[in-house]
Amino acid sequence: MGYHVYPQEPGSPSARSDTDLWNHINRWIWGKSGAASSPRGNWGAGESSAIVPTLERYGQVHQDFHLKLQGLGDVAQGAKAHRDEIERKLTSHSHPGSGLLGGLGAGLGSTAVIAVVVIGGYFYLTSKGRKKILRKARRK
Repeated sequence: MGYHVYPQEPGSPSARSDTDLWNHINRWIWGKSGAASSPRGNWGAGESSAIVPTLERYGQVHQDFHLKLQGLGDVAQGAKAHRDEIERKLTSHSHPGSGLLGGLGAGLGSTAVIAVVVIGGYFYLTSKGRKKILRKARRK
């Protein structure tokens, strides 16, 4: 008998070794039952922690994560487009009749406009000319 004779004689140590090798490969790499390569023996179910099934599971997890990430990116792009549209409307929008206070309000903000009106009103009411007008009104 030679060393590399195929097919091997059934029951020879070399044939049993090859069967064991293929059963091991089927079970621990492919996750299949050992009965897929050798109908003899009690092999039960395939191994779920074998290399190929594990890589397939991780590939599916990766694909699910990628789809969720893509969905979040789409939402972010939509939000950015919405924000850009609002900014465009705000920069192109103008109020009719924006006179002195309208222009002042655009540059300073509403708190500054209120402060200017209050201070201006105070100076107007405390001025000497205003006091003369109030005295004349009281006399009548």
